[in-house]
Amino acid sequence: MATPAATPPGGRASGALDPLLRFVAAVLVLACIYWAQAVLVPVALAVLITFLLTPPVLRLQRWRVPRVLSVITVFALALALVGGIGTVLALQVMSLGEELPRYRDNIREKIADVRLLGRGTGLQRAKETVTRADDVEALRTALGAAGADGVATSLLETRDLVVHLARSSERAA
Repeated sequence: MATPAATPPGGRASGALDPLLRFVAAVLVLACIYWAQAVLVPVALAVLITFLLTPPVLRLQRWRVPRVLSVITVFALALALVGGIGTVLALQVMSLGEELPRYRDNIREKIADVRLLGRGTGLQRAKETVTRADDVEALRTALGAAGADGVATSLLETRDLVVHLARSSERAA
């Protein structure tokens, strides 16, 4: 007859500790990687450069160029390429720095245009136009005297609608 499996002295089965141990191990590994990043980042960069430069070195070796000479040649070419790109970028940045004062007025004008665009909506401008009217009641009186009382009422209702819409759009913003 088979005997039941014995439990460890702590009373827990070993399967219950497995997730906890895995979690602790993962945390420890991540902590070590974080603290060692000052060393690991340059090593990772060196490995990447090695993968990039190995094919040209192997090609030169197939052409019967000695290994040391192949490595030195490929390294010198890669260094010249990086130096050339760096020089071009530095010249472009310096040129931009020299030309930037010439573009200052143009940049300020563009910024002012953008600020004007954001200053107010068409509805807000309509509200300002309506509120700038000197005397709306005088307009109503003049139109009423001319027999256009309905026109005056329509204008006043339109004004009230524009003011109401402008206020509700201000609250929403």
